[in-house]
Amino acid sequence: MKELFNRICDSLEQGEPVVCATIFGSRGSSPRTSGAKMIIFKDKNIFGTVGGGRLESQVLTKSTEIFSSKKNITMHFDLNGLKETDMICGGEVEVLLEYLNPRDVDIYKTSLNSIEKNERAYFITSLNKENLTVNRYLYTYNNENIKGSRGLDRELYDKLKDSLGKKQLKTVDIDSYTYIIESISNNEVLYIFGAGHISEKLAMLTKMVDFKTVVIDDRNTFASRERFPSVDEIMVINSFDEDINIEIDEDTYMVLITRGHASDFKVMKQVLNSKAKYIGMIGSKRKRTEICSKLKAEGYVEEDFLRIHSPVGLEINADTPAEIAVSIAAELIKVRGENK
Repeated sequence: MKELFNRICDSLEQGEPVVCATIFGSRGSSPRTSGAKMIIFKDKNIFGTVGGGRLESQVLTKSTEIFSSKKNITMHFDLNGLKETDMICGGEVEVLLEYLNPRDVDIYKTSLNSIEKNERAYFITSLNKENLTVNRYLYTYNNENIKGSRGLDRELYDKLKDSLGKKQLKTVDIDSYTYIIESISNNEVLYIFGAGHISEKLAMLTKMVDFKTVVIDDRNTFASRERFPSVDEIMVINSFDEDINIEIDEDTYMVLITRGHASDFKVMKQVLNSKAKYIGMIGSKRKRTEICSKLKAEGYVEEDFLRIHSPVGLEINADTPAEIAVSIAAELIKVRGENK
């Protein structure tokens, strides 16, 4: 979302309008789910996708009319007719195509600022179903601060608040308006403990799929920008024997891939009772058994071990560091998707 909002702001600040396509309703096995976005520039370049194929082609064609009319439209696609759509996914989707002109830049800049400050923020689009006019608001969850194109009054907020806090796009119909509520935050942080070969490949993948990625190791020759150019942060600690000073909450994911059993155990002992959504540990079933036996001696019980993903990653017969990294990234995506 950050890069998409960046692209919108860049274009609008240069005086160039864009068309923003958003899937705000989907049923069945559509190629993209609610919340998928694509921006279309006047030169027909695009950023993002709403599913490709005939659907996306029709959206691109319709955008030409929108640049001329400067009016918003909604489009309904029934993808169940295979011959007509060339799309085997099936399902139905509703797409909102918005004309964004340079005057709209402020709400996107404010939203981008919230994303960069890592605020828990929600972008709310109110769509008048009769004339398709749009108003936009930003709600920041941290301090219940509401910013937008006009005031989002308390009565309306009370009607929408049950849909705030959700990560998937939600729609709420009130009178003649549809409110499209989107989480624009990226609060999911992955801590990779260990900066070896698997970690190097894993960090590349997790950044591609929008995890804020932090690498932690006690070896500065391994935990370096040369090896991890794209990660958000590199933490070089003195030793895994020491307490690791990180913030852990329900949006935290952790993968333990340190250089040995001893350091994996030391980290696991610190994080097992945390609020983390995901804790994965590299190694065999035998290693898991040994680590859990040591943890029992520290006072942990069998129930605590149920949350440990080990051997880490989905079973895809992975062998090389890159393949193992793919299996781990896939499991992270799976867990994230289950919790939306």
